[in-house]
Amino acid sequence: MNYIELINNFWSISEGEDMSPHDQSTYFAILKYCNSLSWLNPFVCHWEILIQYSKTSKNSFYKSCEALDKIGLIKWEKGQRNSTKKPKIFVLDFKNKEGTNREQRRNNEGTTEEHGGNLYKLVNKETIKLINNNATLVNSELKGWIENHNPIDKEKRDKQFLEFWDLYGKKKDREKCKTKFKNLKDSDIELIFERLPAYTNSTPDLTYRKNPLTWLNGKCWNDEDYKGNNGGSKKITLGRIPL
Repeated sequence: MNYIELINNFWSISEGEDMSPHDQSTYFAILKYCNSLSWLNPFVCHWEILIQYSKTSKNSFYKSCEALDKIGLIKWEKGQRNSTKKPKIFVLDFKNKEGTNREQRRNNEGTTEEHGGNLYKLVNKETIKLINNNATLVNSELKGWIENHNPIDKEKRDKQFLEFWDLYGKKKDREKCKTKFKNLKDSDIELIFERLPAYTNSTPDLTYRKNPLTWLNGKCWNDEDYKGNNGGSKKITLGRIPL
């Protein structure tokens, strides 16, 4: 897409449309965010970022998205509350006066992946600056980011935590441990169950076993002493929860 063409086209269309200041600021916030994603189109609508760009409230932002959709500047797909379906925005491209369309090849990889839900969990100005200053790097790592931030199966994670809690043996700070555990990546949990037996076998006296929260915070499953040393056992599958 061509940023200048989109802006010129916006002002041309706005002359014949009844737009509010919120509609205008929302449209330019959408262009800015889409540009930071290398014109990934469509993209998941992260309102917590966009309302900071547009200086509007959440409700005003959504109303403006609906207005811009009716005008024909964007295509607005609503999400569903309490579901994995997230709202999406498609920035509509336009031909210039010569009838040429200079749309750049969009990032098909990101579009195919459907963004896997939230791409960026940005909630303040500093983190927004960070993403803007590293847009190229973030875009190149998009696939890996998505793979590491897939929505968590809450029921499965709760069962995995109970297995971990029983295996670890030293029961202290349960709720803090549960919060920490449920935010771990699947790959880390797999390593925990693979290497935890070696640690518990090496510390049969619970007095000398680290508190579980300390062990989780320190990512102690990565310690060299326990890599590849679980008493010769194979990778375990706990209960009915395959890892």
